[in-house]
Amino acid sequence: MPNLRLATIYGDGMVLQRKAPSKLFGFTAGNAPVSVTFERFPQDGDAPADADIQFGVLFHDEEIADPDGYFEFKLPPLLPSFDPCRLTVQSIGEVQVIRDILIGDVWYAAGQDNMAQTVRQSDVAPLLEDSVNFSAIRFYQMNEDGLSEKVPAYSYQPLGEAQGGFWHRGDQPYFCADVSAVAFTFAHELFNALNIPIGVICAAACRTSIHAWLPRETIENDPVIKNHVREVRQYRDEASWNEESIEKQVKRSGRDVDPAGRPVFPKPQTVALLHGLKPDRPEEVPIVVPRAAIRKTLVAQDQVPLEREFTTRNQPSAMFNHKVAPFVGLALSGVLWFHGENDVDSIDYYHRALARLVSTFEALFEPMDGKLTLVLTQLPPFLYNGLDAFGEAEFNEMLAYACHTLPVRAGLVTLYDLPLIYPEKERRCGALTPSSKAVVGRRMAKTALGLMYGGDAPKGAPQPVGLERIGNKWMVDFSQDATRGHDLYLRNGDTVLKGFSVCDESRVFVKADARILYGVRVLVWHDAIEEPVSIAYGYANFNGEANLIGAGDMPVLPFRADREASSYLLPMPWFDCDSLTHFAWEEPITQDVPRSRKTNQPGEKPLWEVTRGRASLDLVVPSLGYSDADIEVIYRNADKRPVEWDAAVSMASAYPPLNLSPYSAIELLLFNPDHREKTIQLLLEDANGVVFESDPRRIEDTLKTQTIAWKEGELANDTSQITRFGFRLVDPGSTGSLVMVRVILKYVPKK
Repeated sequence: MPNLRLATIYGDGMVLQRKAPSKLFGFTAGNAPVSVTFERFPQDGDAPADADIQFGVLFHDEEIADPDGYFEFKLPPLLPSFDPCRLTVQSIGEVQVIRDILIGDVWYAAGQDNMAQTVRQSDVAPLLEDSVNFSAIRFYQMNEDGLSEKVPAYSYQPLGEAQGGFWHRGDQPYFCADVSAVAFTFAHELFNALNIPIGVICAAACRTSIHAWLPRETIENDPVIKNHVREVRQYRDEASWNEESIEKQVKRSGRDVDPAGRPVFPKPQTVALLHGLKPDRPEEVPIVVPRAAIRKTLVAQDQVPLEREFTTRNQPSAMFNHKVAPFVGLALSGVLWFHGENDVDSIDYYHRALARLVSTFEALFEPMDGKLTLVLTQLPPFLYNGLDAFGEAEFNEMLAYACHTLPVRAGLVTLYDLPLIYPEKERRCGALTPSSKAVVGRRMAKTALGLMYGGDAPKGAPQPVGLERIGNKWMVDFSQDATRGHDLYLRNGDTVLKGFSVCDESRVFVKADARILYGVRVLVWHDAIEEPVSIAYGYANFNGEANLIGAGDMPVLPFRADREASSYLLPMPWFDCDSLTHFAWEEPITQDVPRSRKTNQPGEKPLWEVTRGRASLDLVVPSLGYSDADIEVIYRNADKRPVEWDAAVSMASAYPPLNLSPYSAIELLLFNPDHREKTIQLLLEDANGVVFESDPRRIEDTLKTQTIAWKEGELANDTSQITRFGFRLVDPGSTGSLVMVRVILKYVPKK
């Protein structure tokens, strides 16, 4: 092994952070002289056309290494440049030369499954076709699991190098196909906006909990975090490290023990680093892994979140030791963090741990202007086992709160408007990681630009800054950033503002009407509620119907006005009658076992389905009274065999049973295009198996919309536990059609 070795981040094709001193450290023989030379050359190899640009030697220094061989230099702050630079480090006959160095912005991208999802697994793959134009975008890629052939198991101590790490250019599609899709799009967007070199360190790892990213000292010194790690059965100390069971005898480890029989551990390298001291030099771990030793690892995305199965990558600090510690002293612009799938059910704990993690980033990294920039991303909707209909919404709410309390520049990206289509796998479900990552990366880039430079770029998802009750209405004011560049608007194609709900003193939230005022405010009301007590927007795990968009083409941040105990509104998209399908789960994914493609995997599912008779459903536009489309039931032989169609109220992602108890009546707004009378019945069934079939109601022979109503007193079953909601139609004319405009749940406040 050569004596002269450099920090893991230094390699051919790297990007150094502009306008910030860059720390260069490494090892050589003890007390050996070390020299460093940093040079810049014209991009095209010719003589520089601009005499003001400095080329040649930009920095030179010499020093004597410590007795243990450690040395450290600080390269001076430099302006961004596409001109290639060369770093030469020499010591007692050994030379390390790093070529093709660019000066620009460096970002550290980390997180869990959604950040680890690669370009080839997402909708970002088409961007590879234009990669020839992005040689100035660079990615530092390491093995996804943080291991290598030389380090095949997780280290209890922080490492000095990233396993399998190397830099590659953005015009190398073979390598870029395995880069984080979010990081890849982020870099492209930032490059196009700033026109400077961009470097991204891709450090995400699937199936990792946040405690795996924290230093060991942080976990040990925080009883809340340590107890949580024990509760989820992931805690390991040095005696039980990398072991399936924690029932290990301390003396068997061969380590010294204190008088109480506890093992005595050496001081972790990270403690020294955090106190500004030099790192230890563990001989058994090489500082640089040769490129030939790079091991491609498959991105493992098959474990079901919250199952709490022990994995060695989730041992305390495992990811910190392998994917954070090697970059101590790194000068950068900021951190991209897309994480939480494994911790979504532990909201208060995660907020505490996230604050500790950000403090760690602040201590280890060197931000460009002295203050760290952090871009967070909400989790996409997913049917997490054990969570109720609002658990993930509360987790995402916590992330928004963290952006206001963390001592860094922080912004949150929303993504609930994106399709949930996921990459198909032969025998497993990939719904945890939807394919839509291009928009996520672009939004994170816009947020980073807004946080660092201001201007028209958003500093995160648009959010309200003021709520005022005027009579029976709520007036919602949005921040200037929310409307910077253009007014608030509805998602493309939508004509009705959805997602708002209000409640009276009963604290039962019901669907509200809403309207954009002057492009900067929203007026929200419910005709039956004279004194609305509170308001919420998009507050549900599956909130894709919320459709208010603000600056940066980013969805408005879901919110609730307070945290009083309430019955929040579950989205009921089938009742809007403006779509035939939506993304849904028929059943939860309960364990990580091979699943046939023929099983009921999540995907586009019908909102309404014909369950009896000869009929089909279709959309008709324009709408006859609500939204932008209606559902038409087209049937035949309805005189002899009634036609029945049901709403998909029993889907697992609808969190059945359906609770209709707050409502005083059910109304069906419909249109009868045929010149004859028909009859229709309401069909309900509750969780106890009680079936209700209303008396037939007459549909008039009239070419205008009409309303059929069923009042609460008529319904002879438990309306708080509805498992079936449907209609039955009889038409003496046999063949015809019926247009459903909307199902209205009438709410009357209790006196």
